[in-house]
Amino acid sequence: MFKFIGILIPLLIIAGIGSLIWYIFMKARYKTVAPNEAMIITGPKVGNPDKEENVYKDNEGRYMRIIRGGGYRMKMFQSSNKVSLKSFQLKTEVPSVFTEGGLEVSANAVATVKVSDDLQGIVKYAEQFLGKDQKEVANEIENVLNFNLRSILSKMTVEEINSDREGFNNQVTEVAQKQLNNMGFVITSLGLSSIEDNENYLKNKGKP
Repeated sequence: MFKFIGILIPLLIIAGIGSLIWYIFMKARYKTVAPNEAMIITGPKVGNPDKEENVYKDNEGRYMRIIRGGGYRMKMFQSSNKVSLKSFQLKTEVPSVFTEGGLEVSANAVATVKVSDDLQGIVKYAEQFLGKDQKEVANEIENVLNFNLRSILSKMTVEEINSDREGFNNQVTEVAQKQLNNMGFVITSLGLSSIEDNENYLKNKGKP
């Protein structure tokens, strides 16, 4: 009897330690997602894209699962990356561009952008920006905004820009958004913060 108890106790201790290790391991594999985040799961056996709406297969044959809210217990050899869905602000500057009337102006704009909330947008973001730091991402978005800001400025007269800034902002937003859609970003607001010319035309225009 005592011999049996002497064997049973070590076995129970080993089983308890094993269960504890397994619990800790499984708990570490369970990832949760905040409401303002998305999580991208990559690796083997992430799911079937033909049957699950949040599982995607890209052009290179890689599979990814997008998690929005709740949690996910990761399998062996899977990895996860969280994506912030919070908006952030970018400032873009055009130091010199000629307007439709031939007047040289400089302009500044402020835009608020964020990763798209929909699954397709998150996938496009993951394909192009996963692994890049925030500065690299911001630079690429700034380049898109800067190009479109310059383009719209060159197609309007300075009077049109200055008298209808809301219309100008809408034009830049509409054109830039088409390109940012392919990058997985959405513009939540964009505004022309300042416009100046080297000849003080705008300042003198307001004088009696």
